[in-house]
Amino acid sequence: VLIYSPDGRCLFKFQPYESGLGVKSIVWSPCGQFLAVGSYDQMLRVLNHLTWKNFAEFIHLSTVRGPCAATVFK
Repeated sequence: VLIYSPDGRCLFKFQPYESGLGVKSIVWSPCGQFLAVGSYDQMLRVLNHLTWKNFAEFIHLSTVRGPCAATVFK
């Protein structure tokens, strides 16, 4: 995942792990302070928008299937 500023500068590169399929989905929180990154290693990582570091990590051992517009943040 590459994060860019409005003027085109690359602010941060996030790679959840070294090998594998990589990122599956991404969604911003409604407040814009967190970025949820779901990956094929069955992890959901929540990044802080100021430091771009992991704020929280969650694991799910089975496939989650749901509506295309599933809400991660409320």
